[in-house]
Amino acid sequence: MRLKRQSKGISPSAKRLKTIKAPVSFENGGKSSEGEIVRDNSSECSTDSLRSTCDSLASEIEAETAAKLTQCLSLDCEMVGVGIYRSSALARCSVVNYNGDVVCDVYVKPEQPVTDYRTKWSGIRKGDLNDGCTFQEARTQVRQIITGHTLVGHSLHSDLHALNLSHPRHLMRDTSKYCPIRGLAGLQRNMTPSLKDLTSILLSRTIQDGEHCSVEDARAAMSLYQLCEQQWEKELRGELSNQSYLSDLYWPSWTRTGNPS
Repeated sequence: MRLKRQSKGISPSAKRLKTIKAPVSFENGGKSSEGEIVRDNSSECSTDSLRSTCDSLASEIEAETAAKLTQCLSLDCEMVGVGIYRSSALARCSVVNYNGDVVCDVYVKPEQPVTDYRTKWSGIRKGDLNDGCTFQEARTQVRQIITGHTLVGHSLHSDLHALNLSHPRHLMRDTSKYCPIRGLAGLQRNMTPSLKDLTSILLSRTIQDGEHCSVEDARAAMSLYQLCEQQWEKELRGELSNQSYLSDLYWPSWTRTGNPS
């Protein structure tokens, strides 16, 4: 769902609140030929109509979003460089549900001038941000969506930092930090794996082929979480010791230490 600014067109149902009985002449001080002061409320009515239209649209968007919400959601963000130092700034953020359906996908127009679109990595181009929402609008929308939900992501702290948001630790599932995923992929346990590598090895899917897409990355993180969801959740509930997953059974022999060859 792309967040766009509501058009300021006037509803065709907008009408004047008071019927003008006779033509108005500016020569007689804004009075009708009958001497009655004429009040044109068309602008007031137009404003009320626009407000009603906006409220109606907002309700439709909220209903559409609510219908897609699942208890578990996945978040990913893309960044661009701004200012003379090309500091990172949020340019796109996406949230998908447990089934991979897009709940939120917004482009964000940075407050500072963009000096590096980082298209090779971010997939962001100048035209994408022309109608982008403000940072505060994006932050508010994402916060409302993820509050109270289990949040999945890869290097999730970075995405939350980009949005200047926090999330309860017990509701965070970071696929870059969950060691058993590295074991399943046959990767060293002391290295943080990339989302691209994990997705290729464990899901047999290719992502970030040239450019990144926050929707694609969010879906990949959710799929990785689902691979070991049952064990992960059992560990958090204290029903399963993580030692079972961290045993040598889940790690290739070359990653083991202390065993003579």
